[in-house]
Amino acid sequence: MSLIFMSLLIFSVLLGVIYCWRRRHLLKLAANLPGPPTVPLFGNALEFRSKDFAQNFWTFIGFMQNYGPVVRIWLGPQLIIAISDPHHIEKLVAHDKFCTRGPFFRILMKSMFRNGLLAIDGEIWRKHRKIVTAAFQNNILDKFVDNFAMYSCILADRLDEISDGKFHNIYMFFCQCTLDVICDTVFGYKLNAQANNRTEVVNSILGILDHVVEHLVRPWLHFDWVHKLTKSCAKYTDAIEHLNSIIIDSISLRKEKHALMLASGEDIQLDKMKNPLLLDTLLLNESLNMDDILGEISSIAGAGAETTSSTCCFVLALLCEHQHIQEKVLEEQKVIFGEDIQRPVTRDDLPQMIYLEQVIKETLRLYSPLSFHYRQTVDNVDLGNGYVLLAGIPVIVTAYLTHRNPEYFPDPERFDPDRFLPENSTGRHPYSYIPFGLGRRLCVGHNYAMMETKTILSTVLRKYRACAVEGGIRALEKSFRFGLIQKPVQGFRISLVPR
Repeated sequence: MSLIFMSLLIFSVLLGVIYCWRRRHLLKLAANLPGPPTVPLFGNALEFRSKDFAQNFWTFIGFMQNYGPVVRIWLGPQLIIAISDPHHIEKLVAHDKFCTRGPFFRILMKSMFRNGLLAIDGEIWRKHRKIVTAAFQNNILDKFVDNFAMYSCILADRLDEISDGKFHNIYMFFCQCTLDVICDTVFGYKLNAQANNRTEVVNSILGILDHVVEHLVRPWLHFDWVHKLTKSCAKYTDAIEHLNSIIIDSISLRKEKHALMLASGEDIQLDKMKNPLLLDTLLLNESLNMDDILGEISSIAGAGAETTSSTCCFVLALLCEHQHIQEKVLEEQKVIFGEDIQRPVTRDDLPQMIYLEQVIKETLRLYSPLSFHYRQTVDNVDLGNGYVLLAGIPVIVTAYLTHRNPEYFPDPERFDPDRFLPENSTGRHPYSYIPFGLGRRLCVGHNYAMMETKTILSTVLRKYRACAVEGGIRALEKSFRFGLIQKPVQGFRISLVPR
């Protein structure tokens, strides 16, 4: 018995020695980087064991604040580097022509986003990016404004039931609106989430995105067989199937429409279509398979709806705290709309909403829905100050802290839309403000998102005054969740009154 035990012990020690020898460069890199104390086998993963997403968010931010702009974090055997300084971000992006996410982050995204832009790298990513970008050109986006306005008016009417000056969670209202907009303008599907109060679609998306982060910070879930044994995996799978069923229905309907157009002698080439949608672009491209199409639609629907709705809610929360800025926004709206103050937004109105756009940009600086960007180094990256990242290391870019760098944004916690006046933006480091992503992975729909956000906020603010946030803006901050999309755990409890 003792001989067997000793043999197993020696074998285990040898495996450990071989494992450490093969990873010696990685261990040496980690030893030279600042970071929190680790626990054998688990690293820093136990710091994220709480199911309280707010606690996990502030744990991560605390690591960055305590150990500097470059921090090493061990999630079990997986080393992750977190950075926030614009100069470091610039060097990271400069070394990677594809802005690679790498296999670690790609695997986490794959089950939901399949072969969509959020989950692929390299030449495949470049091909898909070119195809999707064509569907978001400005001349196409202008045609969507009527849809933005229509669903924004439905939202404004629905908010009437909670415009009693009491605190209500407005988040679901805005999520349903942005889902209606995306489903209609991106793949021509009338979801009617607002008309039929379809909360289950929103909850599916929220559950999927939360699960991806839970998978990230708990290393035992990186083993697929362990992951599949958990209850959360079953819920995750059900949510993905529910979302995919909606997308597949929309694809079938669009294919039927294409068939009818052909039968009637119409040309279904993209350049001959009156109002081509992203789904048309994807379906008519013979190089894409069904997984590619499902992935791209999932990426837009899943990430796009949440980011825009969160941004709108954050803007309203900040305007509650800064009534003089809200009044300035309203004055601009009165100039644009004149006596017909409640009419729908048109495409000619949007370029005139200059101050509202400044308010949105400043909100995105303080509370960007995308507080973290995920990359992997392709080559060794010398960040300076003795920090060198080896090729193949996952990196988290912490935009939440990048946007609070006092070198570029003096008094960074102050809400000041004038930071984005042209004269105040000149000369600012290009990576000091990254709400829509980094380098070539800049969100393809950022212009779409800005137009939609302006339309929704214009419609709502002309009809209602945002009065107060329950507990104030700091209460929202304390409940930020550690996720792909930054928002408060309990939503946005805001009071509205009619104007």
